[in-house]
Amino acid sequence: VELLGAPTKPVVFTGAMVPTRDAGADGPMNVADAFDCVLSESAHKLGTVVVMNQRIHAALDVRKLHTENKDAFASGDGGPIGLISPEAVEIVRQPARIGFRSSKLEESVELVTLTTGLGGARLIELAAQNGARGIVIEAFGAGNMAERATKAAACAMEEGAVVLVTSRVPTGDMELDSQAAKAGLIPAIAAGHRLPGPSARILLMALLGEGLDQEQIRTLLIQGS
Repeated sequence: VELLGAPTKPVVFTGAMVPTRDAGADGPMNVADAFDCVLSESAHKLGTVVVMNQRIHAALDVRKLHTENKDAFASGDGGPIGLISPEAVEIVRQPARIGFRSSKLEESVELVTLTTGLGGARLIELAAQNGARGIVIEAFGAGNMAERATKAAACAMEEGAVVLVTSRVPTGDMELDSQAAKAGLIPAIAAGHRLPGPSARILLMALLGEGLDQEQIRTLLIQGS
């Protein structure tokens, strides 16, 4: 929604971690908080957000980190952009927004998570062979990749695919290792924030859907960071 609509009005998603029939159901409170967020003047320039457990999370930052806890959603190192209490909606920081609007999503974008031993190289090769227009790689640590995976990604880019790299680790800064940077791989950083793999994939789907090529995407992400 954030990338396809670039909304100028608040768009709020919410939900529940505990079913209404169970004790401690959180759905009604989350819905009430979502209405408070939408109606708050301070939230009118936030774009698309997720409201859960009295916290406001920006679309490009939010990720789900637990299967059951009410506090299942988090926003990486930056934390939530706002807090909701019975008294007020408090915005503590402005969200990461790249100011880009796409008319459609390119579906042929793959997400590959590197693992010890396998390294993900074969999966990158298969994605390229199957005609993927984009590949997002979740690398080790601060952006480290095995040599074979780096070579596979470089070959994919030579064949026309756009390759973004993020880390499979939920928080912390990331910087491409020297070989990945030399190969021309693109760090998945938008508006100064490192994107988790699924978010980076949606972003790349939007950029490719709008017809941007490798260099245009590289320039957009670098300038936006």
